[in-house]
Amino acid sequence: MKYSIYGKSLNEKGKAKCGDFFLHHVLKDENLVVLALSDGVGSRHHDYIASQTACNEFIESFFYNKSLEINQRFELAIKEADKQVSNPLESSYKGMMSTFVGVVWDIEENTILYDSIGDSRLYKFSISGLEQISSDSKKAILMRDRSGKLIKQNGVLVTREGLTNALGYNGAEIKIKQTTFNSGEAFILCSDGMYDISDFEKSLSESLLNLELDISIEKFVNKNQEYFDDDATILIIRRSDQPENYKNLYNKTIQRNIDFRQNNIIAHLFSDYLQSEILTLIKSKQESLIKQYTLYIEKYYLKLSKEFIETAIQSMKANNFVVSELYQLLLKRLRELNW
Repeated sequence: MKYSIYGKSLNEKGKAKCGDFFLHHVLKDENLVVLALSDGVGSRHHDYIASQTACNEFIESFFYNKSLEINQRFELAIKEADKQVSNPLESSYKGMMSTFVGVVWDIEENTILYDSIGDSRLYKFSISGLEQISSDSKKAILMRDRSGKLIKQNGVLVTREGLTNALGYNGAEIKIKQTTFNSGEAFILCSDGMYDISDFEKSLSESLLNLELDISIEKFVNKNQEYFDDDATILIIRRSDQPENYKNLYNKTIQRNIDFRQNNIIAHLFSDYLQSEILTLIKSKQESLIKQYTLYIEKYYLKLSKEFIETAIQSMKANNFVVSELYQLLLKRLRELNW
């Protein structure tokens, strides 16, 4: 099973320590992957301690309770995280609070268990696009002054959004849910500082189409860095293994010049296949097929990795077999990547 994991955190501008935190751990002996993300509530003290505690306690509890059934392990791990955030050993930390997203992928059963507490989110990326599958635990709260009187501004009651569920309440509401994880799909854990930026879903969806996940997400974060008004964190796991009987479907799609999306093919998997095929065709000097693949890539603007582009150019030169259509496409895409 091929997959990749990438995470990134950014501090709020001018803030010394990031109040967000994430962890992931692979339990190879059990074929499980565990991911956790937490956002310490900034209006409370020690937000960075709260988020670190939540993730560390969740991962540690899940790891050590192997005798329990997986759903029980998951629930117990969240309870332990809530307990440690609500009742820290260090008295000065008392009163801290955090949101939390936990994910466990059972590779053998191909199932995802997840829960989200607070307003940090879990998204699923599939052939249908990007979809939020968690629910935000927050509501509008009327603001009052110190005397308890409702605050008005220009005759309108002042409100703010408050969390209705969080770690630190000493009894967080837990609702574990389950879904599938198919080839090419991705799960995205993120804090509100990340998803609150404009066009988050559209921009992230485009980034997830690229083959090199780490480079693509790094560019996404750097591109939007000036728009983050809070600590911002993202953690992604994406499957990159091909589905069953993929070669027959892929070849028919190319031969008939059908838009790959009509056949429910995920872009980054298709690009990976085409790259591998082109490198093989260069060695066997099959010019007509290379031209066919090149035209298809151009028509549907499939992404290419920088590593493939450089390898293909070197291979054509080494084999004294330069197909001009492919060569020009590769140079064009290389300029775009370096821009």
